[in-house]
Amino acid sequence: MTPAEQLAEAILSAAGSSLRHYTPQSRIAIIAAAEAQIAALRPTGGLTAHLDDQRHGIGGRGE
Repeated sequence: MTPAEQLAEAILSAAGSSLRHYTPQSRIAIIAAAEAQIAALRPTGGLTAHLDDQRHGIGGRGE
């Protein structure tokens, strides 16, 4: 099971349902929505990149 499928199952399970109760088209839409949320939550640049740079000794004061 992909991470998106696991996320979708967890959410549907909490609501008393499961992916198996949905049509193939609905399952595709639910999994696509889960994939989009996973992508939106993944760190991209910004503070995360800055912290990674600091961890690796890149940048900083007068460097």
